[in-house]
Amino acid sequence: MLASFSTHETSIADPANSSGDFVSFFIPTPTTYIGGSFFYPWTKFFAANASEADGYIGLPLLFLLVHIYRTSPAGSNLRLFLIAAAAAALASLGPYIHVAGYEISTGPWLLFSWLPVFKDMLPSRFMLYAWMAIALALSFWLAETTRPVKRYFVLLVTLAFCFPNNVYDAQWSNLKIPNIFTTDPAKLLPVGSNILILPFSGNEIGDQYASGMKFKMVAQGYIGSGISRPFVSWPLMMPLYNNEFSQVDPTEMASFLATYKTERVFIVSDELSHPQDAATLLQNAGWTKNGTEDGVDSYIPPKLPPTNLATKAEAYQNSAHLALLQRRERINVCVLRNIYEITKVDLQPFYSKFFTLPLQPDSIVCLKK
Repeated sequence: MLASFSTHETSIADPANSSGDFVSFFIPTPTTYIGGSFFYPWTKFFAANASEADGYIGLPLLFLLVHIYRTSPAGSNLRLFLIAAAAAALASLGPYIHVAGYEISTGPWLLFSWLPVFKDMLPSRFMLYAWMAIALALSFWLAETTRPVKRYFVLLVTLAFCFPNNVYDAQWSNLKIPNIFTTDPAKLLPVGSNILILPFSGNEIGDQYASGMKFKMVAQGYIGSGISRPFVSWPLMMPLYNNEFSQVDPTEMASFLATYKTERVFIVSDELSHPQDAATLLQNAGWTKNGTEDGVDSYIPPKLPPTNLATKAEAYQNSAHLALLQRRERINVCVLRNIYEITKVDLQPFYSKFFTLPLQPDSIVCLKK
C-alpha cells in the first residue's frame, strides 16, 4: 500500500463529507427505531449518508457513561476505555465541525486529512472504535458488582434507545436491475464494449454482473479503494460521482468519453431526481439518444470524435491537480495566519521559502469569522 501510494489518487468519499455531525451524538437517524423518523427533518442534513452517519449514542446512554466515568477511580480500566471512546468520537467529527449539517469551524481531523494514507480514512467510521471501547467499559462496569440486576436493568433501558430500525435497514438490499442489462445485452452493443452508466450509484457492478459480464465499465465499479488512476485525474470525476451534471464541462465530457473509447452511455432515469441534467450534458457533448427501454435511455457517440484527444486529456488532468494544490495552499496559509493571531509566531516566511505551492501566499484572502 505504501509503495504504490500516489498523490493523484483519492478516496471515492471526501473525508469532509463523510464526517460525523456534532448533534448526531444526541439525535437519532432513521436507522434507529426510537425517534429516528421523528428527527428525520433535521438528520437529513447531516453530511454523511444514513449508512455512514453512525455517531448516535443517545442521551440516556451518554448520561450513564458520564456517571460511570465520574464514579470510577482515577487510572482504572473503565476511565481508560471511556477516554479512548471520547477520542474516537472526537476524530469522527472530521476535518470540519458540522452542526445539523452546517459547517461551523475546523475540526480535529483537518491536519490528518491532508497526509498520505490518512487522508483516505473516512472520519465517521471511527465511531466503530468508540463503540468497541464503550462495550468494554460497560462490560467492566457490569462485572464490578456481585448483584448486577439493577445495573443490567439500567443498561437495557439505555440501550433500548439505540435499537435499530430493521425496516429501514432492510431497504438497502433491494437492488433493481433494469431489464435492458438482463435480456440480451449482445443486442445492444458488441460484447466487451466500454460503457458508462449514469448515475454513479454504486450498483453499476450489479448491472454488469447481471449481464453475464458482457461489457466493461468506464471509471465505474465500487471496489472500495477509491477512484483509480487515470480517471481520478479528471476534474469531472467528482461531479459525475455526485450526480452534479450541470457542473461538468461538456467539452471535457466529450474528451473523457472519447479518450476511453466509450461506446454507449446509459441513463437510468428512475435513479435520478433530475435526469434531464444528465441528458443535457451528453447532448452538449455531441452524443445522441438512440432509444429507451425499461426506463433506461441509451446514447451513442458522435461519428467524429474530438480532435487532439491526448493533448486535451493532459490539459484537463493537469488542471485538476493544480486546483487540488491551490486548495491546499489556501488552507495551509490561512491556518498559519490563525496561528499567528493566537501566538504571534509568524511561520509564513518559513513556509513560503520551502513549501509554497502554485499560489503566492500574499494573494490569498482568508475568510474572517
